[in-house]
Amino acid sequence: MKLSKKVLAAFSVAAALAMAVSFVSCANEEADDEEGAISGSNNNYTLVYDNTTGTDNYRCYKPTKNNHRGALCQITLKKEGTSFPGAAMGYIWDLYSTDASASAEEVARSVSSKPRNFCIVGFNYSNTSSGKVAYYVSRYTNVYDIQAKNFGEDGVEVNGKTEKAVETPYLDLNTTNTFTPTPDADGNIIVTVNVYEETSGTETTGGYVVDIYDGAVTKDTLSAATKKATTTIPADALGYDTAKKATQRQGAVYANVYKGYKASGAWKYNYTYSADEVVEE
Repeated sequence: MKLSKKVLAAFSVAAALAMAVSFVSCANEEADDEEGAISGSNNNYTLVYDNTTGTDNYRCYKPTKNNHRGALCQITLKKEGTSFPGAAMGYIWDLYSTDASASAEEVARSVSSKPRNFCIVGFNYSNTSSGKVAYYVSRYTNVYDIQAKNFGEDGVEVNGKTEKAVETPYLDLNTTNTFTPTPDADGNIIVTVNVYEETSGTETTGGYVVDIYDGAVTKDTLSAATKKATTTIPADALGYDTAKKATQRQGAVYANVYKGYKASGAWKYNYTYSADEVVEE
């Protein structure tokens, strides 16, 4: 996956907490990480990658096997000596593929190959300039090459013609959408994101709410935590009937390690929303 001008983080709990289900690595949407920068399974993943001699940013992601309607996820960008930080990190959800030849069943089960559609929340951090976390939330459609710059917004060649990814931003990456983080005892930056179904009264709307927190937030501490940012991706933007629940789909952990740097980090799924639907392999 790519994300050179963007970077990642977000999550809160107005929706009813459903059953927690473990995440399992790799699924129909297969991992794109040929150099093995991301490892782990179930609810815990780690990032370790040295790109100090690389000639380009290294983008990678690892999807889940089970489908969900969002999650509460802690994302840790670890301090790497004086070069900290060296990467953007984030969480992807509502991940699925469609194409012209896919059947309705294939589209619903996310089994066709391309193009991909997904939502993403991400962040980066700079201690050499602003000393702030910068974050964004976007919806991407028509993504043919997740390794392309900004997921292919500038266009990629597909079967002899140019296809462009389309981004719809909900929190853009800019100087306004930032906050000064509180590093942990080891100097690491932790951002917790909470992605869950939007509700109106006691009914779900088919949309998603994304909340962003500074530091490690768990299910038990979520109600008392202070949000640094929040936004909503409405049902119509996702193609869902507003009178129904959002479809349970795959999620993924994502990283973009910048050229000239090495980076390490971690993702911890503290909670997942809705009962899982196993994706057939």
